[in-house]
Amino acid sequence: MTLPASIDDVTPQWLRETTGLAVTGSTATQFGTGIGVSSALYRVALEGDDCPPTVVVKLPALDEAAVFTSTILRMYIREVAFFNHLATESPVRVPQGHYAAVDEETSHFVAVMEDMGSMRICDQVLGMSLAD
Repeated sequence: MTLPASIDDVTPQWLRETTGLAVTGSTATQFGTGIGVSSALYRVALEGDDCPPTVVVKLPALDEAAVFTSTILRMYIREVAFFNHLATESPVRVPQGHYAAVDEETSHFVAVMEDMGSMRICDQVLGMSLAD
């Protein structure tokens, strides 16, 4: 399967072929600018029978310096390996992965996962309470 070069390549047909979801239409909106650090994040609204309303698509960062750092640290390779091999073993709830792939020579990657955007977000600077 061809990795998308940009979010414009994440078409309904591509989503159908990679995720197995019956996607007939999709609309992508970038979110989390400055939060993803090493990735460009998109919320993709889906149309089609039995599709979740939205998924999150992660692609390489739009900033070349971030892509360089992520490549050197093998971050994209590690993330894809996590979703493909370890996510189901995690004792902590993680998004369901629908599809993840990486070109290990270039670190170009894509991950399509469950949208957990409706959940409460803890401030990474302030931290969490003991109850959290």
